[in-house]
Amino acid sequence: MKKRLVFVVLGTLALLNPSATQNNPVRQAQQHVRSAMQAYRGKDYSTSLEHFTQALRLRPDHPILIYNIAGLNALLGNTREALASLERVANMGLVYDPKADEDFASLKNSQEFHKILNRFETNRGQVGDPTVAYSLASGDLIAESIAYDPVTRTAFVGTVRTRQILSFNEKGEMKELSRSGDGLWGVFGMKVDVQNRVLWVCTSALPQMAGYREYDKSRTAVCKYDIVSGMLIKKYELKDRTQPHLFGDLTLSAQGDVYITDSQSPMIFVIRQQSDSLEVFFDSPEFISLQGLDFTPDNKKLLVADYSRGIFVIDLASKQLSLQPLLEGATLLSVDGLYRYQDGFIAIQNGINPCRVVRLDFNDDYSKIEKLTTLSANHAQFNDPSLGVIVGDEFYYSANGQWDAYDDAGIRVPTKGTQAHVILRIKLQPK
Repeated sequence: MKKRLVFVVLGTLALLNPSATQNNPVRQAQQHVRSAMQAYRGKDYSTSLEHFTQALRLRPDHPILIYNIAGLNALLGNTREALASLERVANMGLVYDPKADEDFASLKNSQEFHKILNRFETNRGQVGDPTVAYSLASGDLIAESIAYDPVTRTAFVGTVRTRQILSFNEKGEMKELSRSGDGLWGVFGMKVDVQNRVLWVCTSALPQMAGYREYDKSRTAVCKYDIVSGMLIKKYELKDRTQPHLFGDLTLSAQGDVYITDSQSPMIFVIRQQSDSLEVFFDSPEFISLQGLDFTPDNKKLLVADYSRGIFVIDLASKQLSLQPLLEGATLLSVDGLYRYQDGFIAIQNGINPCRVVRLDFNDDYSKIEKLTTLSANHAQFNDPSLGVIVGDEFYYSANGQWDAYDDAGIRVPTKGTQAHVILRIKLQPK
């Protein structure tokens, strides 16, 4: 069992809201993972398997749990069960290297094992053929997001490290939209309100941004910019700092209201045009780490990505919340950006291996995802792809934010090199 795999599980769980109830399935899974690892270190593989199995019942599409269960079954001589779990992970299109994992030594002469290894190798192949839309010479930006104005054909790129909003005209010429006096922290999700000529921007303070101070902890806001002048119209700062907060993404309703996700104290906020103020729209103990969000075509339902749980659907009229059921042969975890395209959605999954851009197709009432199609994966320039924007029948997305170049304290990691930051685009196939 590779310890790094378990660390990924615990790292995801670290995003939990401290006030979440103990009945939360992710918290319960965390407890089982800890017990499983303690038993594993003591070579009590039966007990470890029992705890990992309990964790998987709580998080049934988590590939790392499935992989670890495979390894424990191999250690216990349960060959059929080990192969079935490994095959399940391979069928998700993911990449692991069980050949190099000593826990699978008992399977090395199995023909079925080598077939699964070949499937993992196939999963390493590049999917899709994205091209570079924009390139930023510096790799130290942590460029997280992109927005687009179809009127002026201008793209906007938000950076976390340098706390900027950069703009690119149709010739690819770059300038800075934001000003030093705007008081931006790290720049996250952005959207253009085409009708009102406004750029909406999430900004949040965290150690990876330049000039971070302890006083800045949990400071977060939504900024409203005039696209024409580039002037900051208003900053909607969340005053409550008794809990951790991070506004990470936003979307616009058909009425022009702005809906914002807070990933640290997971809830959804809204700025309505009538009230022009920041208020809580939806809060639920079901949430763990909210990310991207967008509306169904009829604007009656809001889909919200939860990094640790999957895709939630909120019925706007009834305020009923539902979690999308499992999709066989896929995982719906680790979704960051989420965008409607025609009657489906484009999503970026950046917490799995490989990171990928996928298309989600739903049934008529959006109560079930019927198909997941990988559009782009294993691209040479992928390094933590994050957020994007749909422009006509193309999807533009930040391909290599390079968050791993800085540690959790915001200190540059000397062993991590950086590359030019790129925005990739990929053609979408309309129905």
